[in-house]
Amino acid sequence: MNLSNRKTTGYSISSVSTHDSSFFPVWWKFEAGSVDEMLFLRLCEKLNSTEANYKKLFGENKNNRGRLLWKDDVQNVEYLLNALGRSWEEIFEIVNPYLESCGEKNKYLKYLYGDNPDT
Repeated sequence: MNLSNRKTTGYSISSVSTHDSSFFPVWWKFEAGSVDEMLFLRLCEKLNSTEANYKKLFGENKNNRGRLLWKDDVQNVEYLLNALGRSWEEIFEIVNPYLESCGEKNKYLKYLYGDNPDT
């Protein structure tokens, strides 16, 4: 990315901080775009959701460190609701972590570089 031709109107600082304060490379590699497995399982138990319903939402990751990584198919809330067979109101406790974590790496890159990082 060539910044020399860009007009600058202000400055911005980006910082990553998580509840457990992982270093950025660890957050990026193991946590970004994922949800905590134990939290998600507790939420599903609370909703009486079967394992078959929620397992199809996550990819296979043999070194997941207790994290569930969303499949690429899960691109919006509607897909999530249909997969779990519930309404937004019924599973808002699952929708919120989904909205925060799904596509997290892309959201961060967009924040840093905007829509067209190569221009």
